[in-house]
Amino acid sequence: EEDHYQAFFRLVCAVSCLSFCTVRPCTMNVDEGNFSVALGMLEALLPRCEFVALDLELTGITGESLVKSDTPALRYTRLRKVGMKYGIIQVGLAIFTRLSDIPGFEYQVHPFNFFVFPRGVSLSQLTFSPGFTLDATGVEFNRRNGMDFGRWIGKGVTYVDSPTEAALRRHYTPEPSAEDTAQAGPYSPVVLSQESDIKEVELAMAQIDHFVTSSDSKEHKLPNLNSFLIRAIRERCAQKYADLPIEVRQKDGNRWSKERFLLKLSKEEL
Repeated sequence: EEDHYQAFFRLVCAVSCLSFCTVRPCTMNVDEGNFSVALGMLEALLPRCEFVALDLELTGITGESLVKSDTPALRYTRLRKVGMKYGIIQVGLAIFTRLSDIPGFEYQVHPFNFFVFPRGVSLSQLTFSPGFTLDATGVEFNRRNGMDFGRWIGKGVTYVDSPTEAALRRHYTPEPSAEDTAQAGPYSPVVLSQESDIKEVELAMAQIDHFVTSSDSKEHKLPNLNSFLIRAIRERCAQKYADLPIEVRQKDGNRWSKERFLLKLSKEEL
């Protein structure tokens, strides 16, 4: 059954390329190492694409037997159970762009092959560790066809479900606490007048500038200052480094003691 579906997909791609595509496609295999490059290409191609083809390689496809009398809704329900049961190894994406203004002729295909693997997440009050089934026949089929399982597990682009994504966004970009906003009001920018306060904030921003431009570290601990100065640093960071979130963490498990870290995350990590 797997051979049938795989052969059918490859046949459709082959016929499509021969009949109306003039440029021989070269598939880009994507993992976490070159994901940023592929993302930039996708962002440039999608606005001008004519249509997109999507395919998945799963750890199996065995499920309930399909019945000819099934309604589309029932058939979808049966097939959805298969998708929920097995894990995704690769996402195949083919973007078709037109090379000619004559309808029906000359498309260029831009195929991408994404290795994806859902790595677990373990943070305070948040745990995400998805499980999926490996079907022996499906895994053997992929092995025979050259699947790189080491690349899949070791370098696959990670992903999470929607609830976990929302929780991660709340964790890494929390709403400013009352402590952080108490002195300045909701919209009033902080105005520093005391020389000592100005020097404290300037020193903190100099350290942040060094972290952003010269450090290989992924996070920088902000100084432990009062809420007024913390708000001033937040505002300056928001103006200068709007894409860098500030994470608030409990210190030594004490809910009243907080530490703040400026995070330097890549686009995919965000």
